[in-house]
Amino acid sequence: QTKIDLFGFFMTLDHCEQPLALLKKILSISKYIIIHAHVDPIITAQHSFVFTSKVKEFLKKRKIYNIDITETVKKDPKRNKGINYKTNEIYLLCSKNKKYIYN
Repeated sequence: QTKIDLFGFFMTLDHCEQPLALLKKILSISKYIIIHAHVDPIITAQHSFVFTSKVKEFLKKRKIYNIDITETVKKDPKRNKGINYKTNEIYLLCSKNKKYIYN
């Protein structure tokens, strides 16, 4: 089976119908996953669900360990949502191996 170090969901996971099953499947082949998502509570038609700050605990309870890396991301404020992205987006680094996240 193919193994990879890092897989990214960039503004896509909230469009999936079974995101938890998909995360688990990808974590079976990838050491890490980066999730980049909106955290706006207003959901639009193309989204299956909306992320909130509670997603971190939700994933942890399901043994998907994660750390919020939003503060380490630097976006150009002149580009798409670059001005306020730290208040309406989240970047999570996830792993099924606790030692990869909480070291």
